[in-house]
Amino acid sequence: MLTKGWIDTLAEMKFLWEFLLAGLGTFSGAWFAFRFERRSKSEDQAEGRRSALRKTLFVLAMQRSFLENFIRLYLEPYQEDPIRWRRLPQFLQLPLQEQLDLEGLSFLLDSEASELLYQVSLGQSQFRTLLGVIDARNAAHGALIKRLVCVMETHSPLPTPEDMDTLLGPDITEPLQGLTDGLYEAADNAQRANLEDFAAVSKHFRKKNPGEPLPELKPVQGTFTD
Repeated sequence: MLTKGWIDTLAEMKFLWEFLLAGLGTFSGAWFAFRFERRSKSEDQAEGRRSALRKTLFVLAMQRSFLENFIRLYLEPYQEDPIRWRRLPQFLQLPLQEQLDLEGLSFLLDSEASELLYQVSLGQSQFRTLLGVIDARNAAHGALIKRLVCVMETHSPLPTPEDMDTLLGPDITEPLQGLTDGLYEAADNAQRANLEDFAAVSKHFRKKNPGEPLPELKPVQGTFTD
């Protein structure tokens, strides 16, 4: 027969057991909630990184379309012309303004692919350099047109092509020649960097997201009109 002391002891053990079970249940619920929240944040972070890489590929594809059309339709027809610096017209089409969100790729700094961010940054620098050369050559060619009009208005009969270069002056012709040659070089550099960056970002995306489909991003064949 149980004495009162034993009964009190059993009652206390029952209370402690129930208390432990209740605490365990609360702890388990909080632990699972924490794990779920952590997993949810991790999945959101992974999706954000995938989205940033997709956007990068989209912008690179847009830039590639611009570069291919710019070279094929604007530069190549005058490439072998010995006086292309004078005959190549101003590029009056609005250049592509779409820029990469390099800040959105900052997560690459904390990974083994940190060099990829550096590579893409250099590629964007090459593209911006091309846009700068386009603007500078447009200005130089505009100065040529003004000087040419002035020469034609003040000389009769019209000077020969050989005399024209002398009348235009080296302050007009030399910068335009340098900028024209620089335009071809800048376009080649930008296109090469673009192709390398697109391939590198695509490779990284597939490595980090096996089985995840990449969007079909093919260059758009366009035309430049006057």
